[in-house]
Amino acid sequence: LVYFVNLVTIAGYGIAFLLDRSFGIVFPRQLFGSIFFLLPAINSVALLKKFFRIRLPNSIWLLLIIVFTVTILPLLLYFIYLRGTSLAESRVIYYLSICSVLPIVLMHIKDLREQRYRLTLSTQIGLKDRLLRHRSLVWALGAYFLVIAINFILYRFIPEADGYNYLKHVEQFIQNSNAEGVGSRPLFTILMASFAIITKIAPYALFKYLIPLGLGTLVIVNYFFLLNHDPKQKVDGIYMIESFQ
Repeated sequence: LVYFVNLVTIAGYGIAFLLDRSFGIVFPRQLFGSIFFLLPAINSVALLKKFFRIRLPNSIWLLLIIVFTVTILPLLLYFIYLRGTSLAESRVIYYLSICSVLPIVLMHIKDLREQRYRLTLSTQIGLKDRLLRHRSLVWALGAYFLVIAINFILYRFIPEADGYNYLKHVEQFIQNSNAEGVGSRPLFTILMASFAIITKIAPYALFKYLIPLGLGTLVIVNYFFLLNHDPKQKVDGIYMIESFQ
């Protein structure tokens, strides 16, 4: 499944990149770019799981993907930036591709050595059955996104004043990645700037919409944590309210 996700994402992003450059169609790049940005984390976690045969709950694996995306990846890009290398569009795509492909190559080598390499796309449980089995999660996510949508409608600005300062640093970094000064939160600035460069999503949209929506992943993490804590116990919606804390 990891190989398939990588193949579809990389091919989709390549096509979306050409559509953006040739015809100015941005939405496919925003969609595939968002997934492409997560590939280094997804592949690294899959590599960790395969090499060390670690059995952890799904909530922990999801947390590892989030942690890698918001810390390790921007940290690597920050080290490159400190060396005086410009983080222009082509270079961000290049380094992100390296971070995505390297774990896949190592996984492929391990599979070949164990003679267990195979690509299967079969699924035993359909999407409808999965949604029914995890309907508490569906309801919780629906409630979360409804609350966020109401907030978007009633308040059309970035919630905190400090957000505009960080937004300014991100926009300046995108315009000139050689410029010194990435603000008091360099990893956050590089994370947001790199994501905006990859996806062509406006920095303001990241701060106003994507970050609040992205926090919905904590609802998913909390759900699987509760499910793993007591698999025989049904995870009712009332327990999911804790995810909104």
